[in-house]
Amino acid sequence: MQNRHLARKRRHLRVRKKVRGTTARPRLAVFRSNKHVYAQVIDDVNGVTVASASTVEKGFEGGTATVDAAKKVGKLVGERAKNAGVEAVVLDRGGFQYHGRVAGIADGAREAGLTL
Repeated sequence: MQNRHLARKRRHLRVRKKVRGTTARPRLAVFRSNKHVYAQVIDDVNGVTVASASTVEKGFEGGTATVDAAKKVGKLVGERAKNAGVEAVVLDRGGFQYHGRVAGIADGAREAGLTL
């Protein structure tokens, strides 16, 4: 089990060498645990989190570890980012495969009007 987590960390660091969020196009960072899904829009130049959403928030309804929940989180973070003036983001999948819940967050963000 430790090797699986270490491998994800290595993949994440490899991706982060190239993926950098700017003020014009911040980074949409995705993290998924066994029970929850988290998403943040981060401006790496200023070191600021522009918007965030997760299944841990109060008032989140439905299952928390499903693709539908991930789409809701993506839509929520997309709406919050649009309110903060962000039009386009670059996806940081966090070393996870672009599949299932990670893809669900990206789909929800696109539905909210963000360009990925």
